[in-house]
Amino acid sequence: SQDNTRDVVEPFRKRFLNIFCFENSNQGRALARNSCIEYALGDLLVFYDDDMEPSPDSIEKHLEFHESHRGLLSG
Repeated sequence: SQDNTRDVVEPFRKRFLNIFCFENSNQGRALARNSCIEYALGDLLVFYDDDMEPSPDSIEKHLEFHESHRGLLSG
C-alpha cells in the first residue's frame, strides 16, 4: 500500500494485541497474503481487499458458514 496504513493500524494495536502490520516490497496481493499466513494464530483466515467495505457482521457470517461447511469459501 502506498498510503499511511501503518499509521492507521498502530493506534489499534494498543487495544487489540492480535493486530499486526507487516511490510514488504509491493509485489501484489497474493504475495502479501501468503507471506503473512505463517503468522496467523486462528483457525480461520478472512481477507478483505483495500477497496472493500465489509458489512459489520461479515466475520460473524464467515464463522457461521464455516461451522456448517468445512473447506474453502471464496467469493
